[in-house]
Amino acid sequence: MELKAWLSNRFTHNLTDTVASNDSVNYADLYKYLVQHTIGSHVQFFNADHFDNLYQTYPNEFFN
Repeated sequence: MELKAWLSNRFTHNLTDTVASNDSVNYADLYKYLVQHTIGSHVQFFNADHFDNLYQTYPNEFFN
């Protein structure tokens, strides 16, 4: 708070900016973007077999 700055890593920055700027991005496309634009991060989906269709499920269903 004293620095009046938020500290974040590249993964979080890429994730939040992508979801905030594109409310129609699905999880499959979000995953592809994060893998390509987050150097040094090992982006993964866990439990994808029981999740739903990643091309038809959107982060905005969970985050508003």
